Amino acid sequence: MIPKLSSLNHYNWQSEEFEYYFITDSDNKTRNTILLILHEFFTNNQRIVLFMVLDSSDQREKARERLFYRNWYLQFGQDVCDMEPLPVIKIDSINVITYIMFPKGFENKVGILQEMTSYIKESFG
Repeated sequence: MIPKLSSLNHYNWQSEEFEYYFITDSDNKTRNTILLILHEFFTNNQRIVLFMVLDSSDQREKARERLFYRNWYLQFGQDVCDMEPLPVIKIDSINVITYIMFPKGFENKVGILQEMTSYIKESFG
């Protein structure tokens, strides 16, 4: 069973199919955690990786999204995985920015994207 996101107070949790990473921007570990995510993807690329940045609403979230996309995904990830964003969810003053990285050739992306969008909304409900 997947725990509710709102009850998590640690950075990663694994199931047989997924690796989940939850990053809070308040502790300045975002960059290192994203690098860890990429390392885990490359060493366990049979898994789907979902990661979220819980970002305070300070108008810097777009800059952080671009930072990840340009600095990490385009440089290290695009040849081995496909990355899909989920819609940004705003909870109180927190923007929940979510991406899913799929192994190249993964066939059920649409189903997983729908399932995870519902899961995230329910978890914060």
